[in-house]
Amino acid sequence: MNRLRTFFAILLLLLISCGKNKNQITLSFTNADGEVPSLGNLSFSFNQVIAADSIHYKWIEDEYISFNPPIEGQFRWTSASELSFTPNGPLPPATNFTGEFNDALLELNRTFKSADLPELSFYTTGLKLESANLHWFLDESGATSAKLEMQFNYSINTADLADKIVLSFNGKDFELDLISDEQSTYASFLLAEFFPEDIDYNFDLTLEKGLNPIGGSNAMPEDVNELLILKSPYQIDILETEAD
Repeated sequence: MNRLRTFFAILLLLLISCGKNKNQITLSFTNADGEVPSLGNLSFSFNQVIAADSIHYKWIEDEYISFNPPIEGQFRWTSASELSFTPNGPLPPATNFTGEFNDALLELNRTFKSADLPELSFYTTGLKLESANLHWFLDESGATSAKLEMQFNYSINTADLADKIVLSFNGKDFELDLISDEQSTYASFLLAEFFPEDIDYNFDLTLEKGLNPIGGSNAMPEDVNELLILKSPYQIDILETEAD
């Protein structure tokens, strides 16, 4: 008898659970999770048929999701259960976002009494140093000088960068003169008071943490250290020879 009662109790709970899920909206898939590209749509798939055919592929003024920080853009239904959000422009770099679904989803279809939808959490790629190189070149006076070039994945304020880089050789730090634009993905510096000798140089470059991309909120979390090799300016490389 006890086993029979237990069986019916479990069956009742299953029936209640099924009935609840039948009238509940849940999220089946979204690409608004983890790292997202700066350009592209955010997509959301649900377990229920929500949107009527009459509003498919039409820009909707209703705000189905509240983003923080706010993202300007528009929603549209690409099918009865698939929602797409198109930002008006690129998402800001190195930024964390959250999103909460609004009651506007339930208002589309009164069949559904509730929604079990998670809080969204995603972010754009952080600032990265993509390359750093040292080169010899002739300055305006014809003297041999060395130039440091750095390339990032986002635009930065190069004056802020200048405050966070240290270039050293054999324990000596070199003063760097900024010669590139104020805001760019590229930065270049001249090594001040550097008098080259006939040796190969192994420079230590340190980019200290804390640099922010323009428009971003997440600074670089750790120092970046690079070993930069600069061959002797007196070394001649023969790239090609031709027989007489």
